[in-house]
Amino acid sequence: MVRKILAIVTAISLNLLPICAYAVQVPAQEEVIIAEGMAAGKSMQSHDEALNRALRAAVEKGVGILVDSETLVQNFQLLDDKIFSSVKGYVRQYEVLEETNDGTVWKVKVKATVVLGNLKNDIQGLGLIREKKDNPRVMVIVDEYVDGAEQPTNIVQTQVEQKFLTKNFPVVDKAQMEMVKQRDAMLNFDDPKKAAALGSQYGAEVVIVGRASANLVDSSKPYGVSVFAYEAEVDLRAIRVDTATIMAVNSEKSIARAGGRVPAANKALEQTALTATENMFGKIVEAWRSEVYNKISIQLVSSNADYYKSQILQKALKGIRSVQGVRERSLIGDILILDVDFFGSPEQFTAVLDELSEVKLKIVSKSPNRIEVKILDTE
Repeated sequence: MVRKILAIVTAISLNLLPICAYAVQVPAQEEVIIAEGMAAGKSMQSHDEALNRALRAAVEKGVGILVDSETLVQNFQLLDDKIFSSVKGYVRQYEVLEETNDGTVWKVKVKATVVLGNLKNDIQGLGLIREKKDNPRVMVIVDEYVDGAEQPTNIVQTQVEQKFLTKNFPVVDKAQMEMVKQRDAMLNFDDPKKAAALGSQYGAEVVIVGRASANLVDSSKPYGVSVFAYEAEVDLRAIRVDTATIMAVNSEKSIARAGGRVPAANKALEQTALTATENMFGKIVEAWRSEVYNKISIQLVSSNADYYKSQILQKALKGIRSVQGVRERSLIGDILILDVDFFGSPEQFTAVLDELSEVKLKIVSKSPNRIEVKILDTE
């Protein structure tokens, strides 16, 4: 039986991350595409996965139309993580034409209306989802060295901060950052929990910690003029403050030459920082985008728990159609920590918790990737 499901609409912010300087606005185009998807299993979760794969296939065909006809990108591989991770952001509506299960595999065929205008804009500029993540505040701490000596220049840190500022993300004020010692930056790089605690202290949702160094690798005197070559290396990590987990990492190296040691070292740091910042920014945005439009990972922290209550709660969560996975991280004392993969938003997951019948929960606190609850005793 044909089931028509409408209103798969997701708002993509008009603030775009340029991939090319000449990005232009174009009217939205639509294409009706028929596609199929399959997933092993007979549960409704497997059905939903097959449906999602069918929609992804429709988007892939839509991208193929744009790439083949207008040559918008030179490398199709660029789209793999950046475009297809937000499938539902491009499907205005779809109709399920067929859905079958032979006991082992779900097969779903859809007729989807794909908004090619959104795809085209995203090929030229990734849509920022700042508003949907409640305008997250970013804190940046980068430890910087030249030839093994600590530097006060903060070339890399400034580059990262400016990138987020130009995209209208709030950044922790530098006056506050003066209170953070450089040795703390090194400790925070090695320990996500310390970085998260520091970010929480300054009201940040994301902390970017890094190490940057520039070292002399060569010197010469062509035509009697001294030339110095410095190799710079920049390592960055982005930490979610609410869960103290790493959301993105990036490492870059490059060599620069100049007529003096300091100019060569600074040049190497600047050009390496530029590449590292662009890549890190893209990874963070894609992590946020995926959380907004697709599956999110939520840390559920439950107090007043024991082994029996833990089993009941996990069984109840696994029975929810939109829950794709439940993993127990720890049960220490009466504190239970679960990682839950959920198709939807944190608000929708909170609503699901309120409606559980097998176990009653009281919401204690909530952040984008962490929800604290108390398991209520029942008579």
